[in-house]
Amino acid sequence: MSKRGKHQKIKSIINDEDVKMKIARYLRGNRFTLSINNFIKFICDEVFPSLGYERRKEINKDTARRWLNNMGWEYKSHQKDVYFDGHERPDVIEYRMKFLDQMKFFEKFMPIFEGEEMENIIWPALDLYEKIHILVTHDESTFYANDGIKKFWGPQGEQPLRPKSQGASLHISEFLCETIGRLCLGENEKQENYSLPEESRIPEEAV
Repeated sequence: MSKRGKHQKIKSIINDEDVKMKIARYLRGNRFTLSINNFIKFICDEVFPSLGYERRKEINKDTARRWLNNMGWEYKSHQKDVYFDGHERPDVIEYRMKFLDQMKFFEKFMPIFEGEEMENIIWPALDLYEKIHILVTHDESTFYANDGIKKFWGPQGEQPLRPKSQGASLHISEFLCETIGRLCLGENEKQENYSLPEESRIPEEAV
């Protein structure tokens, strides 16, 4: 069947020059700090009333993104330097293989956790001079005062100017133990977390 004459005759207001100028002024004033929700609020509270809409009219987020793209804006990440992926370097691969071989060797000295909540501990059977090995994982992260937002809306080909220095930093480091959970430094917290239930204590003959 022919669809001639049956297409919707709808003209997008984003093609109106006055509307474009109004949106462009708003975008210039909110460069690199714009959010989709704030942009939608501006369209509903400022643009639509200026066009004579008597009842409140809204646009969804997909439409807002298309309008921003139409205005030459894009959602992108802040780029400060060049990133090189070295995970597959020969020396890195060789180190990974050695690490895995070592962990495979130490596994026979480690307890095994079973059950839906990993509540059951099976201690390994060790010889007289062998000792229990407990896996302790460590992770750390540093947060800087000038980190800022990682992704943002901005004009194509432009990046925000940020301070060259990273600013004051906050370093967070944590250790997680398989048997007792998070390692703590506070006396009250230490006593609480280091108090093991009877069934999860390391057998004295294995220490």
